[in-house]
Amino acid sequence: MKAAVLRALVAAPLLLLLASAGSPLLQPLLPAARTVMGWAEPAFAVQSLQFLLQSDGERLRAQVAIARPVAVGERLVMPHPRGRAYAQVPAAQAWYAPLLLVLLLIAWPAAAWGEALLRAVLALPALALVMALDLPLVLLAEIWKLLLDAHDPGGWKLLVAWSDLLRSGGRVITGVLAATAVLTVACALERLRFARRRRPSSSTATGLTRQAASKTQPC
Repeated sequence: MKAAVLRALVAAPLLLLLASAGSPLLQPLLPAARTVMGWAEPAFAVQSLQFLLQSDGERLRAQVAIARPVAVGERLVMPHPRGRAYAQVPAAQAWYAPLLLVLLLIAWPAAAWGEALLRAVLALPALALVMALDLPLVLLAEIWKLLLDAHDPGGWKLLVAWSDLLRSGGRVITGVLAATAVLTVACALERLRFARRRRPSSSTATGLTRQAASKTQPC
């Protein structure tokens, strides 16, 4: 336990320093974010997605147009050639869940180098998932809030509910769940690899070999 806390204390400042680089690290991810927004809400066409430096820090700003008729409550909102909507969110929010995910993976002890390597590999899709579930969907939720306020006050939308959840501690939940999934899968794969290596090449495996293998049981 002490070793895990020590690793977390050492890694946390380094991760925060990396995250402080801000938009240069996130800029290459903007095309992927636009793709996620298109998948999540096909009725919206993302015209632009860019970082803006404001007095309260960097913000991610989206310009969106309605590409097809959208049902909002009992009304049908039609596309307009000049119709545009804007939404922006603090760019720093993009780091909350990923930093927690990486911090937990570093802090949690690995039984072997093979397991640590599996964690590193599995962390990549996990990071992509938690980031895709965050700011792209929050930006869409901001646009939907505008539509609901104008045409269906008090209406409900899943994207808006998800955004509210993230803002009220959901980023901690997604980071912890993603880290738990990575640790569980990495441990299971390492156990499988270990079990295959333990299979005796002949029926005359010695007790000494079995005893040595049991001492290196992973996870």
